[in-house]
Amino acid sequence: MPAAVVYALFDPRDLYLPRYIGTTTRNPTRRMFEHLVESFDSPNRPVCKWISGLYQEGFVPKVKVYQEISDASESSKLEKSWIRFFHPLGCLLNAVGTGVAGPNHKVSESNRLKTIERNKRGWTPSMRENWTLAMKGKKWTEERSQKAAVNPNIIRRNQILVARNKAHPTSTKPVLCVETGRIYPSLKECIAVTGFNQGWFSEKMRNGRPYKGLHYTHNIQ
Repeated sequence: MPAAVVYALFDPRDLYLPRYIGTTTRNPTRRMFEHLVESFDSPNRPVCKWISGLYQEGFVPKVKVYQEISDASESSKLEKSWIRFFHPLGCLLNAVGTGVAGPNHKVSESNRLKTIERNKRGWTPSMRENWTLAMKGKKWTEERSQKAAVNPNIIRRNQILVARNKAHPTSTKPVLCVETGRIYPSLKECIAVTGFNQGWFSEKMRNGRPYKGLHYTHNIQ
């Protein structure tokens, strides 16, 4: 099983030229569904505008794997080489050499500095705990819930999430703890037994990273 893959997104009506090149350590189709969700969160990115336009016309991008990568540390270099290969054709929404933002995507200086500082400092356990305490118990007001129920963007986003979960259900798949060999019947059961934070645990497991010193996976052989 490859550590990562280089994938491309296509307009389903034109499968000859890719519109976006990226890398992922997860299932490429699942990553495509995540792009759909991101198109609502970051509507100003060129690739998100393109995906949103496709969806409004009743289409979703097609995904194709260009290269399997055995060493994940090589992902960025190989991604950039594919972007440079296709960029002269004028079909890509990637910026040359990045594979992350489109050519018209601009990041404010303050956000750039905040990102650099946060990456240097790291997301420490104390920061996570403070964030969890700050968010605990917060609920939407009745008025906000009513507005969300008729908001077309939220409705479409929920439809995408439902479709993604149906296409790649994970809650019913067994979970293996690599170090201990223990198998949990499902992700829900694993969370209930261990008391883990579901959001952080799921993210670590998707990216193949340890959570509380242990590795977990759905790939049971």
